[in-house]
Amino acid sequence: MNQLVIAMTIASLVPLSCLSASTITLTEEPTVSAANAAESALLSLANFESDALGSYSTLTTGAGTFEVMSTSHGGDKLSVGTHKDQFAILDAADSPFLGRYNTTLGGSQWLDSNDITGLELLTTDNTLWFLVTDPDDQGGVLTIETGNGTEMSFPTGLPNGSLWLVEVQGVDGSLRFVDSSRHDGYGLDDFATVASTPEPSGLALCGGLLAALFVGLAWRRRKA
Repeated sequence: MNQLVIAMTIASLVPLSCLSASTITLTEEPTVSAANAAESALLSLANFESDALGSYSTLTTGAGTFEVMSTSHGGDKLSVGTHKDQFAILDAADSPFLGRYNTTLGGSQWLDSNDITGLELLTTDNTLWFLVTDPDDQGGVLTIETGNGTEMSFPTGLPNGSLWLVEVQGVDGSLRFVDSSRHDGYGLDDFATVASTPEPSGLALCGGLLAALFVGLAWRRRKA
């Protein structure tokens, strides 16, 4: 068996998910009902309904821990937020922002960026869905970035109050939300994941199979 055949034989055992880059998919939803329907078969992780209203530098939830990034800045003088480098849990009665709102059926609260420029979610879930309200309506650009550097930006010049479903495959430990403007923020709500893991011990399996591929090639070279 030659080197090429060995490589092909072992590589055929490696799941495509081990070889694929992360993907971030943004889908604009026409209504909250449509967005809820799109997530109906998923396992809910966090909807912020049990979190106290107010400002935070860090918040642990069912989806992971949200933190203000070290490179973040608070809202500028054009922002209607607190101007502090903190995010917030808000409801309609307490929010100074137009266009950001709760998306949980029967709920009232959401996580608001408070116009800061950098928010990070540290998580063990490698696949996530969530809803974003009101991005990029005040001249900013919101970019979502995975732990391995894959990124996707929302379209610019969006209308006030637009609603987006985000699907991330290959979170790789963290999601970063980076906004180019200090007076253009967004709301986050309804984080969810798949109800079951399609491949048990996915990261370990990927690492083991890829290692086997390289070991096989190395063995063939030494034998030759």
